[in-house]
Amino acid sequence: MTEYQTDPILDQLAREISQKVIRNLAVTPSPGFTSIPLPLSPPAPLHPSQERLLFTPDQLGEILEFLSPKTCVMEARKACDQCDICSTRGF
Repeated sequence: MTEYQTDPILDQLAREISQKVIRNLAVTPSPGFTSIPLPLSPPAPLHPSQERLLFTPDQLGEILEFLSPKTCVMEARKACDQCDICSTRGF
């Protein structure tokens, strides 16, 4: 296996060129330039299913109460299955 030797003059030239390129890429504001901070916003979701819903604690409590299983009035210890017997009997 052969070792490659580099030319010190070429190495120095490459370093100088890269430093000049980096200096030219640096952004310097012009005189009288003022920056205005932009508001930070969360990134947009990639898919509509990834959107987040924001609820207040009161709204969340109402939703959980609505979704919680209710017990049947006519048959004790059973979940309500919306058979509507209670409303026909006046409960």
